[in-house]
Amino acid sequence: MAQCFTETRRAGSSSERKVVKLPQPAVEKQGAFMVPLRVFVESLEAVVKFDSKNTTIRNTRAADILVDGKHRIGSSMDSWSIAAPLYNPSESTATSWFGFETHPGGWSWSGSLNANPESSFNITIWADDGGKPFTDDEALEQLKKPILTSWFTVLKRTLKTNDGSFVGFVAGHNEPFSVTYSQFWILRLPEKTYYIDIFIGNGSVEKHKWVADQLLPTFRASFDDKDANSMD
Repeated sequence: MAQCFTETRRAGSSSERKVVKLPQPAVEKQGAFMVPLRVFVESLEAVVKFDSKNTTIRNTRAADILVDGKHRIGSSMDSWSIAAPLYNPSESTATSWFGFETHPGGWSWSGSLNANPESSFNITIWADDGGKPFTDDEALEQLKKPILTSWFTVLKRTLKTNDGSFVGFVAGHNEPFSVTYSQFWILRLPEKTYYIDIFIGNGSVEKHKWVADQLLPTFRASFDDKDANSMD
């Protein structure tokens, strides 16, 4: 019986294929082949949860519960805030509020999609001097300056916020037996230039799109120190 299947994902005009090994062979039952549901669900970047009380199985896409839309983190000094990514969606509060300063003015937070420790992410945000608006090409060139040349662009994107549009790209990096992906973003305003890097453990291009689509539109080039749900 089959012990693996071929998974195909599309990103833009390109396709990404990989062979996924089944934890156990497919079984023929009453003229149909039975395969583990979890393998297919997780290959689509979702999570399988079993409700023992109601004896039901729930499949949830990770992006559906990445932020709660209420809690925010930011910097009053650099004038920005963003929705706090949930570390554990089963908790009643945003438990990822443990940012640490990586270098002067640069802050990072960690979390995990659907509280899955195998699907972690790290967000780094920092601000620099502002200035004349960049064209999209100029913004991409600015982003690429600190990045190693071994990274290659997979998908260019723009995402709108209330204060302007982020320009960014998902980049790939060849590892010994796989390709890893990260994303880099820039928002150029007259007062400040904001940079956001997002790194996802075992992250596909689609997973990067899910995270960016939820997080970046919540960015504000301001910080409300009177908001009890915001952490400075």
